[in-house]
Amino acid sequence: MNNKTIIRVTTGRNEYMNIDIDDILYLKADGNYTEIFLISNNKITIYKNLKKTVEEIINTDTFIKVKRNIIVNTNNIIKLNTSKKAYILLKNNIKRTPSVRLKRNIINTLTQWNYTLIQST
Repeated sequence: MNNKTIIRVTTGRNEYMNIDIDDILYLKADGNYTEIFLISNNKITIYKNLKKTVEEIINTDTFIKVKRNIIVNTNNIIKLNTSKKAYILLKNNIKRTPSVRLKRNIINTLTQWNYTLIQST
């Protein structure tokens, strides 16, 4: 049995798109819009702010906030570097740098989820 989670987003007036949640690399806030970046290197822009997007359509157990305006899909994390210049490496070789304020929380959360951490100096 296939347990894919599909979400439906509004991409325009009377336009909808179904997205497999595992295809989402990260979401980025852009004012009243949210940009959804996919593994396929496509970007979908929806007219909904990031907070509403997460509350209404995204399972927050799968996503973690790394900056005020960026939430990443933990299923697509390849590496977490916890050095002073910490970063999260996603599929497609995309790096996202966590905010200083959220860094400790991210490390603690991912450690609880049994992620392998890469410690560098």
